[in-house]
Amino acid sequence: MATTSRVMIILALCVLLPALIAGEYAAAKPQHYEVSGHVFCDTCQLGCEHPLSTAVADAEVKIECRDRKVESLPVVYTRYGKTDKEGNYKIEVLEEHKNQKCEAVLVKSPIASCNEIVEGLDRATVILNEQNGISSLQRKANSLGFRRESTIDGCGKLYELYNYED
Repeated sequence: MATTSRVMIILALCVLLPALIAGEYAAAKPQHYEVSGHVFCDTCQLGCEHPLSTAVADAEVKIECRDRKVESLPVVYTRYGKTDKEGNYKIEVLEEHKNQKCEAVLVKSPIASCNEIVEGLDRATVILNEQNGISSLQRKANSLGFRRESTIDGCGKLYELYNYED
């Protein structure tokens, strides 16, 4: 009888102790994601970043997460940031966003001649959870772009290079 109780105690320690230790470390792990990206001005109205694109400094960008469980996808999280002089931004997100669709989204350009928000260049999906195989907490969003109201000199050669027809 005493041997059975000792075996049960040892078995309980072997199973529960590692589980308690693992749970303690998992709870202490911070979820500070850093989303980074770039904002450009599409100076030739090509709909993509190209050699004549320019960086947009002081552009407003936001991280926006929507609830996937609700059909209308309501916004449940928003965090704002601005680009530096090279058009790059970094926005810290303090928690994980499981079951949410998160995106980096253009908000506003400080350049009057390049402030048109165009579908396709205005947002980029960002995964902000650990259920995806990415071990780093750094997340890189695709570049976002504003369209310039008129093209600049040199776009003709770029159109030829890309076989672009208006």
